[in-house]
Amino acid sequence: MCEEFFDAFDNYIERYPAYKSLILIENVDLFQVASNKDTYYTLGPAIYNFFGSDEIKYPDDYFYYKNIIIFVYYRSPKHIHKKGKKMFFNSNANKDYVLPACTYAGDNTERYLRTAYLMEIYKNGTVHVISERAYDYLKEILKERTYKFSAPIINDSLLH
Repeated sequence: MCEEFFDAFDNYIERYPAYKSLILIENVDLFQVASNKDTYYTLGPAIYNFFGSDEIKYPDDYFYYKNIIIFVYYRSPKHIHKKGKKMFFNSNANKDYVLPACTYAGDNTERYLRTAYLMEIYKNGTVHVISERAYDYLKEILKERTYKFSAPIINDSLLH
């Protein structure tokens, strides 16, 4: 990871010091358009039971940065997710911290996105934080587009 990634981590940790674990979701395909080859990521709180009961969806990889555990979720079809990660993830998730109020009770996706950063990583490795509130940014994009956001972290229910 480049130094600019760590600058974004530092900024996020300073802004949300109560979060003791985070999820970095790789390869968020904002527009489902092959012409844009930059990679998008979201960085937000690791929320207890974030991926529900499906064991295979939980992140396989993680690292520690300044006493914070950062889980890395790969969306690449080449990455094979393994079972058995849910217990470790949930034991390190932010279950005691009160997350922002959401439109839909129990909607972990919306909770995540309300405090998640949306970042673009250019081909040259430069990291650009597009929005410090991914929910607001993505909600506007979804209103303007006729196609669905394809990341595993959002669906059309957030617009209602």
